[in-house]
Amino acid sequence: MNFTNHSQAGLKVGDKVKVSRRGTTETATVAYVGNVEFAPPSKSLVGLILTGPTGKNDGMVQGVRYFDCEKDYGLFVRSST
Repeated sequence: MNFTNHSQAGLKVGDKVKVSRRGTTETATVAYVGNVEFAPPSKSLVGLILTGPTGKNDGMVQGVRYFDCEKDYGLFVRSST
């Protein structure tokens, strides 16, 4: 899975990004940037809201709410910034 951000200033909530996975590319909106309880503290993750129900969550993972979106529209990816 890859995602692309065209901003020179790094990722921030509200940015539009491209997510490539499973042979397709879709536009997503950044909803969260930072550390999460389900990954090591050295790994900053990006929470995305996808345009379709191809994600893994609704912005909540293991009982912690990071952002809000519809069921299966949320996805976390590693930050490359």
